Amino acid sequence: MQRARSAGFTLIEMVIAITILAIIALISWRSLDGIIRGQHRLTESLEETRALDRLFEQLDTDFGEAVRDDDLGQPSVVFGDGDLRIVRMLRDARQPIRWQVVRYRVDGNALIREASVPLNERGRAREALHANLPERLTLVEHTSALQVRGWTTQGWLALSADASQPASAAAAPGMLRQMAPNAVTGLEVTVMVNDAPYTKVVLVDL
Repeated sequence: MQRARSAGFTLIEMVIAITILAIIALISWRSLDGIIRGQHRLTESLEETRALDRLFEQLDTDFGEAVRDDDLGQPSVVFGDGDLRIVRMLRDARQPIRWQVVRYRVDGNALIREASVPLNERGRAREALHANLPERLTLVEHTSALQVRGWTTQGWLALSADASQPASAAAAPGMLRQMAPNAVTGLEVTVMVNDAPYTKVVLVDL
């Protein structure tokens, strides 16, 4: 007469079941971790895109409000070596139009925009164009470089100082032939964010 087998799992069966559950838990954890990482990357990408949109929108506004060179008595747009400065008009319905100097540059690991206080004198604006500016705003994080080129009657230039050199007699195809209020009538701005280049071309409304 055989002894009836006792109900329940054997030790080996329990070890196998625990092992299977552990494998399932590990796979689930890795899947969840991948989803969370993907969400973080997507969030960072969206934040980066919004920051770049704000940068280029602000740049478009600043350049569009650039003071005329003949009003300032010198070029109102100065750029070169990772630096862009603009003397722009400040419009306020409650006050007369004033001027402000803004500067774009990379500081540490971020692209920043600096600004002067509102100015109402040509001399103060010319001084502020080459001085340290008190207001500071971080626009884009994880930025390693800023490159600026300006469009003039000589074509694209990497240094605004070169715009004062005599233009060549032969104009390039498609070059603007009408007289412009400013020597620089367009900007090409490239920023390196997370080792990827983003470029924006801004043209003045002649």
